[in-house]
This record gives sequence, C-alpha cells and structure tokens, in this order.
Amino acid sequence: MAKPDGKAKQAKGKNATYMCAVCGHIAIGKIPIKCPECGAGGDNFQKIA
Repeated sequence: MAKPDGKAKQAKGKNATYMCAVCGHIAIGKIPIKCPECGAGGDNFQKIA
C-alpha cells in the first residue's frame, strides 16, 4: 500500500494562506487565479501558512 504524499491534502488548501509577492494581498483558502488588488497572476502568490 502506497503512502500518501500529502499532495491531495494541499490541493484542497482549506486552511492555507497565500500572499501576493507584488502587492502583499493575503488570500485564505486557495491560490487565486489573479490578485484582486493589483491584477498579478496567481503564480505570484506564495504560501505563507
């Protein structure tokens, strides 16, 4: 039986907190597609918690 690697749990991201590297906007839950403050793409978000 294979060990779970935690990716499925991270994908849900219910308690994850992300910060936009461009403007500092905080998103809770999942990575936004685009920042609602500055319009930066979701690839600019970094997981901080």
